[in-house]
Amino acid sequence: MFLKQWGDKKDLLYYHTEFGNLKRENGESIPDFNKRFNCMYSKIPAEVKPTPTSAKLTYSNAFDSD
Repeated sequence: MFLKQWGDKKDLLYYHTEFGNLKRENGESIPDFNKRFNCMYSKIPAEVKPTPTSAKLTYSNAFDSD
């Protein structure tokens, strides 16, 4: 039982890494990307949740230069 509970919890670094690596996919609509971005942001535990400023920077960096 202990191993099952331990295996179910994701490493906190996972959330930070996944959120930081979010990129808008080729052809992905803005509303679809917003949903994916917000879903990932809401899953991040409070103890590692980025500040609002950091989240805004991550959002803006998710778009290519075009």
